[in-house]
Amino acid sequence: MADKGTDTRLVIVKFTLDSSKPFPYSIDGCAGSIYFVDRSLPPRTFSGWDPVNVGTPQSSGADFILLVHDTKFDPGTNPTSVGNYAMTFIPYGDPTGVPGSPFSNQNSLPGSGAVLSGNGQDFVLDFKGAKIQKRGAKFSWDWSLLVQIVLADKTTRHDFVSDPQMDVDPLTISDDELRELEKRLWRRRTKKPAPARTVAKKKKSSRRR
Repeated sequence: MADKGTDTRLVIVKFTLDSSKPFPYSIDGCAGSIYFVDRSLPPRTFSGWDPVNVGTPQSSGADFILLVHDTKFDPGTNPTSVGNYAMTFIPYGDPTGVPGSPFSNQNSLPGSGAVLSGNGQDFVLDFKGAKIQKRGAKFSWDWSLLVQIVLADKTTRHDFVSDPQMDVDPLTISDDELRELEKRLWRRRTKKPAPARTVAKKKKSSRRR
């Protein structure tokens, strides 16, 4: 069956934190936006802490981009970075027959490292091209992000965590930034694996006596 124009092709979520905050290290803000197969349709932003319906993913799965914004990041004076991280999902109600997460049958989706987005302010987390899968039924999950922020000394790490019931604000992404983020997804999908290296065996020399 062909995808509908109103099917979801991309979901972007952005978390905001302050790496200079003392313990407990909590994520302060969350914003989200949903993009459709029909690119002429405006994105749907979501807000509040009630469950969010991300719609019906396109048949190949909806792309997912997770951004982390450190309000104290500065490339010159405070070059913080991202270490390891994981998204964790807990199903609503009876977990029997419910997939572990929107992405797979696993409850946790780990990752490591991040790159700066085109605006030079947001870290783009790498979940290896994980997609929100199209399912035969509707399911719901609570979810949370745990992310290590590496401070400018390159040694100290603080673990920041999001509240599954935190307020979500509408997310506005510029057209240029959206194109840049989607290019990253395209490059990951089309990246060819490195060719396997072969080592030629040395031929044994025979000695004549």
